[in-house]
Amino acid sequence: MRSTLAVFVQLVALGAAASFGGHDGQQVLNGPAQDASEFRVVTSDNVHTTGYSMRVKRTERGGLCDPTVTQVTGYLDIANGDHLFFWFFESRKNPQSAPLAAWFNGGPGAPSLFGLLMELGPCAIIDNGTSTQFNPFSWNSNANMLFIDQPLTVGYSYSERNKIVTTTEEAARDIYAFFQLFYEAFPKYSKAPFFLTGESYWGKYGPTFATEIVKHNAAGDGIHIPLEGLMMGNAFVDPYSAVRYAPEYVCTGPYAHLLVDGPDSPECQRMRRQATRCQKLIQACNARPSRFTCVTAETWCEFLPWKESPVDKKGLNPFDVRKPCVKGSSVCYAEGDWINAYLNREDVKAALGVPENVKFNDNPIALQLGFVLSGDIFLSTKELIAPLLEAGIRILNYAGTADSRCDYFGDFAWMTTIDHEFAHEIGSKKSRPWKTSYGKAVGDIITAGEGNFTFLTINEAGQAYGPIRSARGCSRDVQWKIAQAPSEIGVRSSHALRLRAQFYIIFRVRVVTSDNVHTAGYQMRVKTTAHGGLCDPTVTQSSGYLDIDTGDHLFFWFFEARNNSHKAPLAAWFNGGPGAPSMIGLLMELGPCNIEPNGTDTRFNPYSWNSNANMLFIDQPLSTGYSYSERNKIVSTSAEAARDIYAFLQLFYEAFPQHSKRPLFLTGESYWGKYGPNFATEIIKHNTASDGIHIPLEGLMMGNAIVDPYSSVRNSPEYICTGPYAHLLVDGPNGPECKRLRDQASTCGKLTTACNAWPSRFTWCDISLSVTRVLTSPSLAAEAYCLRLPWKEKPVLSKSKGLNPFDVRKACPGPLVLCYEEDAWIKTYLNRVDVKAALGVPENIAYDNGPDELGYAFILNGEFALSTKGLIAPLLDAGIRILNYAGKADSRCDYYGAFAWMPMINHQYAHEIGTIQATRWKTSAGDVVGEIVAAGGGNFIYLSIDEAGHMVPYDQPEATLDIFNRCAL
Repeated sequence: MRSTLAVFVQLVALGAAASFGGHDGQQVLNGPAQDASEFRVVTSDNVHTTGYSMRVKRTERGGLCDPTVTQVTGYLDIANGDHLFFWFFESRKNPQSAPLAAWFNGGPGAPSLFGLLMELGPCAIIDNGTSTQFNPFSWNSNANMLFIDQPLTVGYSYSERNKIVTTTEEAARDIYAFFQLFYEAFPKYSKAPFFLTGESYWGKYGPTFATEIVKHNAAGDGIHIPLEGLMMGNAFVDPYSAVRYAPEYVCTGPYAHLLVDGPDSPECQRMRRQATRCQKLIQACNARPSRFTCVTAETWCEFLPWKESPVDKKGLNPFDVRKPCVKGSSVCYAEGDWINAYLNREDVKAALGVPENVKFNDNPIALQLGFVLSGDIFLSTKELIAPLLEAGIRILNYAGTADSRCDYFGDFAWMTTIDHEFAHEIGSKKSRPWKTSYGKAVGDIITAGEGNFTFLTINEAGQAYGPIRSARGCSRDVQWKIAQAPSEIGVRSSHALRLRAQFYIIFRVRVVTSDNVHTAGYQMRVKTTAHGGLCDPTVTQSSGYLDIDTGDHLFFWFFEARNNSHKAPLAAWFNGGPGAPSMIGLLMELGPCNIEPNGTDTRFNPYSWNSNANMLFIDQPLSTGYSYSERNKIVSTSAEAARDIYAFLQLFYEAFPQHSKRPLFLTGESYWGKYGPNFATEIIKHNTASDGIHIPLEGLMMGNAIVDPYSSVRNSPEYICTGPYAHLLVDGPNGPECKRLRDQASTCGKLTTACNAWPSRFTWCDISLSVTRVLTSPSLAAEAYCLRLPWKEKPVLSKSKGLNPFDVRKACPGPLVLCYEEDAWIKTYLNRVDVKAALGVPENIAYDNGPDELGYAFILNGEFALSTKGLIAPLLDAGIRILNYAGKADSRCDYYGAFAWMPMINHQYAHEIGTIQATRWKTSAGDVVGEIVAAGGGNFIYLSIDEAGHMVPYDQPEATLDIFNRCAL
C-alpha cells in the first residue's frame, strides 16, 4: 500500500501494496455512525446542472472507515429518479491546501467503493466483512479523496426507473454535472489541483471524463474545474493494443513459467492466431462504430485472450496470476464478497445515508450487457490522449506486472502510437528503476515531455494493488508524484493552455483544398489512422477520396513506411487494365498485406514495398475499384486520367507536405505501360512550367508493361513458339499454329503502324462493329482486328490447354477475370460492410475489379493501339530513371515484346541497350533470378525475371522488393 501511495503522491493512482495493518492500535468504528449534520440539498442555475441536485450529509469526525477526518456522503439526484452515490474524505494532513482526487473503479460495473475498501481508501475490509481497519497508506493521507459509484445501478447508485447507462460518453455527462454541483457545495476545493484516478475500464472512462471537463473549461460555460492530471492503473485504453500483446504477456512475460510450457507451445500459437483475428474485428469496430461491427468484435473477442487463456485453465486469478482465483467470487478476491456483505448491512447503509431498500450491487449484469450491446467495450480512447496533453493535463499510466487481464505489455504499447510528439519520445527511451521515497526499488519508469507523459510498472503487483502484501510505500509516493509534481514527473507548463485538437475515436477526417490552378474543382478527403488500421496495423495509414466537383471520386489508400517513414521515399502503385484496381496490387502482390482464402481476412506481407518506402495505391480511372462517379462518367484515355492524377498529387502534397521533399517513384504493371509514361509526362510538364507544387519525380518502374503495341504484337508469336514455355503451348516453332500466328501478327502490325501514324477513329476502330466479332478484313480498324491477336486465339487459351495467359505455367481456374482465385477473394473482402466502413467508402459503393464499360471506352477511343514509347526519351532527358521489368511466364505482355521497344526509342540510350549483352542478375541475397541490361549508367534498365508471370511481385515477392529497394533507395 505504501508504494501505491508513493506513486499517487507523485502523479496519480498506482496501487501495489501491503496488508492494511492497524495503526498505533487505533480501531475504526464498526457500527452505525452518528450524524453530525442533516442532509442539505445543493442546486445550481448552471446550464449543465439542469435537472440535477445534490444531497449532502456531512460528518465532522467519528464517521465510518476513517473517524479522524471530516467526511461527506450523499447522492447526485437526477430529476427523473436516478441517483449516483459518493463518499468523500478530507485529507489527513492540511485538507485546506491539499489537492482533490477522485477515484473510479472500472468494470464497466465495478463500484468505486471496491477501491475505497480494498485498495487505497482510508480503511480496508477485514474478517469476512464484519469490520474494517485503518489504512495508514490511504491516498487521503495527503489528498482530499472522492469515491463515486458510477454509472447508475453500480454499487449504491440506483435508478427508480431502472435506467441503464450504456456508453462512456453518457456517463461523462453525469460526472461533469456531479463536479459542477460538488464545487457548488464545497467551493473551498475549487482552487485546489484536481486529479482523476482509476483503474481497468477507467482507461475508457478517464480520458472521456477528462475530455468532457476540458471541453467545458475551454468553452467557459460552467464552474472551471482545475483538472491537472489523469492517472490510470492497468487501464483498458486501447483494445487493439491489449489484445495484440496479451499472448506475448502470457507466453513471454515475467510469469510465463506459471502459465505455459514455452513461448512457442501449441497454446501460445493458438492464442496468437486468435488474437490476430480479434485485432481485425477491433479495427473494424473502431473504423465505423456500430452494433454490427463492435458487438461482433466483443462477442468473438470476449473469449480472447482471457476466457480461454492458460490463466483460466489453471484456475489462476487473471488480475494477479501469482494467486489462485477465489472460487465463487465475482472478482477472484475474497475481499470482494466481504465488501458486498459489509455494505449491505443496515447499520452501514443508515450511517451513509443510503436508503434501506437499496442493495449494494457489485455485479450489475444489465449494465454490463448494455455496454456490450452499445459497442463501447472495444472502442479505443487513445486518440483522446493527445488533446489532453495539449491542454496541459499530465498523464500517468501505471501497471502491476502480475495482471493478465490488462497486462503491462499492452498498457504501454498504445502510448507509443498516439498522435503526439511525446509518443516517439516515450517509445525511444529506455526505462530506469523507480524507487519510492523510502528508497525501495519497486518497478520501472519511462517519462516523456519532462514528465508530463509517464509510464510506470510495479513489480509484485496485480491489477488491484491494495490487498497485495508487498512494496510498502509505493502508494504514498505515487500520490505525491501527482500532488506535489516533482520534476521527475513534470509540472504543468501553463494553466492557460487550451484544447487545441478535435476529439475523435480512432481516426480523423479532414478535407484538403488548394488555390492551385490545377486543383480548381478538386478537393481531397483524408481519413488517418495512427496505428491499428486494416492490413498493416503497425504503421500510420490514410484512406480517402479525391473529390471532383462534378460528382466524381477517386479512392486511395496510403501506408507509411515501416522503417524511417520520415525520410523514406514515396512510391505510388497502379495496376493496369484499363480498369484493374490498384487494390489488386495492394492485396495480392506488393502491399502491406495479402488476401486470405475466400476473402475472410488478410495476412501480414513481410515483402511489402512499404518496408522502406511510403506507399500509395490509387484506384483509377473513375469507376475502377472503389472509385466512382455519381454521373456515370467514364474516362476513356490515359491523357485524361493523367490530369486527375496530377491534381491528386498536388492535393496529396498539400495534405502531407512532409513527403514533398522525398523522391517520388511511379510504379505499376501491364497497362501501366500507357498510364505511366503519360502520368510522368504530365508531372514533368508542370514541373517545368512551375505552375504547381513541384513533384520530386525520380523514377518510373514498369512491370510486364504494354508500352508499344507494335512491339508486343510482332514479338508475341515468337514468345509462343520459341520462348521458355513453348513446349507447353505448341508442337514446334514452325507448326501450322505458329505460321498462322505469324501471318496474323504481320497484318496486325501494319494496322497498328497506321493507327500510330494517323490516329483517327477509322484507323482505331469501326465503332459499328462488336469488338468480340471474328474479323477477317485487314482494312478494318487496328483494335477491332488485333484484339483477338495475339491473345484471343493463342494456344494459351485454347480449350485443350486452358492455361493462364498471365502465367502459362498454371491453369486458369474458371471464368475469372485474372485467372487467379485471389481476384474473387479480394472482391469479396472489399465489398464487406465493415471493411468499407473502416476505409471510409460509402456503403452503397460496390468494389468493381474490372469494369467492362471502362475497357470498352478505351477501345472505342483507340487508346489500346497507341504507343507511348515516344514519351520515354523526353523523360530520360528530364532525368527520370526508367526500370522496365518482366516476368518470363507472362504471355499477355510477354518479355520479348516488353524489351523490343527499348532499342527503338529516339535516344542515345537506345543503341546502348540494344547492343549490350544481358548478364545474370542477382538479388542482394545472392540469388540469381533473371537477366539485366542497363544503359545510361543505370538510368535505362531492363530486367527479365525467372519463374514469374505477369504479376512479378506475386510470384517473386522477395526479389521484387529487392529490385524496388535498389531502384528507389
